Amino acid sequence: MRRHGNWFIALANFKRHVLVNQTVTGTDIPFVQDGFRDGERIRDWMHNRIVGELQQRSKPYVIVKGSHDRRMRDAVAAIDRLPATSQLV
Repeated sequence: MRRHGNWFIALANFKRHVLVNQTVTGTDIPFVQDGFRDGERIRDWMHNRIVGELQQRSKPYVIVKGSHDRRMRDAVAAIDRLPATSQLV
């Protein structure tokens, strides 16, 4: 079986391009293949892997759930709550 998730670990290790607060999308809406993602069969596994890596690295994150409009509102609200002096780490 092909190993998935190495791209996320590499991205997380590239710390100078990781924002102070990560926004992670929930898995509560139907999966729609856009030609870029690995597929629905690993969706929950990948979500849990991303959240686990953020927790292991003590990185703050927010999970946005619900309709697309709700996710956008919650993501914008999370960004708005960041201090004006937030830096790249």
